[in-house]
Amino acid sequence: MTARKDWTGFEIALGVACGALGGAVAILGFTDIFVTVNHVVAPWWGWLAWTVIVLGEGSGLGSYLGWLLLDLRDKPPRRVKVFCACYLSTFAALSLLLNVYAGRGSVPGTVSHGLAVVAFFGYLVFIKVMVRRLSADPAAERLALALADARQHAIDLCRDRRGLLWRYRVPSLLRRQILSARLADEVREAVTLKVSVGATGGWEATVRTWVFRELNLPALASKADSEAAADIARSAPETAPQASPAASPQARPEARSGPALRLAASKSRSMSAGDLEPHVSAMLDEYGSVSQARVKRDLHVSTEKAAGALRLAKRGRTVVSIGQR
Repeated sequence: MTARKDWTGFEIALGVACGALGGAVAILGFTDIFVTVNHVVAPWWGWLAWTVIVLGEGSGLGSYLGWLLLDLRDKPPRRVKVFCACYLSTFAALSLLLNVYAGRGSVPGTVSHGLAVVAFFGYLVFIKVMVRRLSADPAAERLALALADARQHAIDLCRDRRGLLWRYRVPSLLRRQILSARLADEVREAVTLKVSVGATGGWEATVRTWVFRELNLPALASKADSEAAADIARSAPETAPQASPAASPQARPEARSGPALRLAASKSRSMSAGDLEPHVSAMLDEYGSVSQARVKRDLHVSTEKAAGALRLAKRGRTVVSIGQR
């Protein structure tokens, strides 16, 4: 089933007739209600009686128009729709009560006053239903229905695992997504795919995976914490400090002649990479293999100086080795 984008001449004529009749009903209905309610409340309000009708009918009509606009442009959640419906119904009920009171003592008077209110508010609701149905997209309606089914399935799963008070026993993000009908992306994608091929189910497994993953959030957090700790432990040997000079006599500069294997920051700060090269060469002679991180740590130099000095030291050793060959 697909929505027709074109209108026949007869359908256009029907639409114009409905609109014209709606305008007439609105004008005549408001006039009848205004005169009746103004007469009823005049003993208490005096010349301000007209403000009661304007406030009541204006608020009711304004809420109706806003409700209609939300349905056309925003697709509001259920709680917004319920509020708008209750708000409009309140003013309709109060207006009906005042009009029925105005016709007290006379059956024709009571019926006629009630008819004016019902015609006014009833036609408004009818126009809203008609506009919503004519502007609806069948594909979007099917998708919305399937998403509502997926949301209800998620609620059933949460209730089964956390009881009737599941709203207060599930992670806050899961509760927010379910109550606001903003389901997870993987759920929406699965539902959309199934609806696009004409299926009414098949997305249940995706909903279960999503819900159970969120319900087991503490376990997932604990696992992630353990993995992070393991990563830190694996990288620790690369950055762990070497044995102290007291524990490694061969590393003490005073135990050997030639360039020092360690320099104070105050001394190495003004030295260039070329000045540092003899010290790095001595470290290579002493330790065999030296990393850039150790050069930085032992000589107290920047990354750039450590890299340059290490490169010069290794290049010098390569030249010597080739010359010996």
